[in-house]
Amino acid sequence: MSLAPHDLLFRSFEAAAGRDGGGDLPPAALAFARRILAAGRALLGAEPCPAGALRRAESLFVAPRSAVARILALVFDSWSPLAPAMRGRGPRLLRFGGGDLSLDVELEPREDGRTRLRVALAQGAGLSVALELGGRARTLRLDASGAGEALLPIRARGARLVLRRGRLHVARTPPLPRD
Repeated sequence: MSLAPHDLLFRSFEAAAGRDGGGDLPPAALAFARRILAAGRALLGAEPCPAGALRRAESLFVAPRSAVARILALVFDSWSPLAPAMRGRGPRLLRFGGGDLSLDVELEPREDGRTRLRVALAQGAGLSVALELGGRARTLRLDASGAGEALLPIRARGARLVLRRGRLHVARTPPLPRD
């Protein structure tokens, strides 16, 4: 008998829990379900995490509850395959946005191999912009209009921009493209 994947999974867990004979189930599926159930049962019997440690851990991962605390998504890329005429050696323009917040980024290759990064933060009252690279973050100086710039090293990969309010990270871009 051939079962759809969701039926196979459901029946495997039912059999592992003792509610279904499971005679026609593949042994690997039944073994998987038994391991997951055993882990869950072991977790139920474990000591609870101390409340203070749990609060500290949650503070690292729970986004603050504000309109600015949204993930910034790439909403425009001038080198997108949808705009092939704009692709080339000139500056690459990116726009990241979320809610009423937008961050414009210009990546301009230089003759020395480094890249000039220019940013313009709109609707970002009280926010700063930091360049995160290689596990370190460096706050960019923004002028009164919310614009700033920095130079990226020659082989910089995985650079991100982080929006902060004080020491709190409220938003982050995906890694900036370097091609």
